[in-house]
Amino acid sequence: MTGKIYVIRDGHVLPQPFLDMAIARKGSFTSTDLFEQGLNTFAFHPDFARGSRPGSGKLYTFSTETPQSGIADFPTPDAAGGVDHHDVVAEWSIDPANPNRIDPSSRREILRIAHPLHDHVGGQLGFNPKAKPGQSEYGLLYIGVGDGGNTIFRTGKVDAWRTAQNLLGPLGKILRINPLQDGR
Repeated sequence: MTGKIYVIRDGHVLPQPFLDMAIARKGSFTSTDLFEQGLNTFAFHPDFARGSRPGSGKLYTFSTETPQSGIADFPTPDAAGGVDHHDVVAEWSIDPANPNRIDPSSRREILRIAHPLHDHVGGQLGFNPKAKPGQSEYGLLYIGVGDGGNTIFRTGKVDAWRTAQNLLGPLGKILRINPLQDGR
């Protein structure tokens, strides 16, 4: 969760991280194991190793950032009354000069969700491993989003804000999107 991803080549970990979120996001990235924050997951586009395809060299991350680091696409629920952090899904590209590194300047933000409490953050990204090129499901990114936090400590009630039941908000959902910028 500290934000470092390494390459393992021939059974050995390369010394330089493939991606280091703390460096790439310069103070915006938050990481606390205690509160489920940090780099929660990453996924390679199914076309990652196919040089001629739109998803070639693309990596997606789900991480937490400070609220001051950007404008949320989805605000925190009104009942929550505050924001602890933002859940952020971003796309990154391989460094053209070094295929064992991500180019930090390639970051493209895809989704930013204001998260009211410190816990129950998102945690899973993935592509359908059975989908084949040309099928409608191919290249769609699934995003597991947490429910906003354990409300019992703040309100005395379990699931007090009912965020997963709110069809207008992303908290407590599994989202499915085409993450490529051109939408293809």
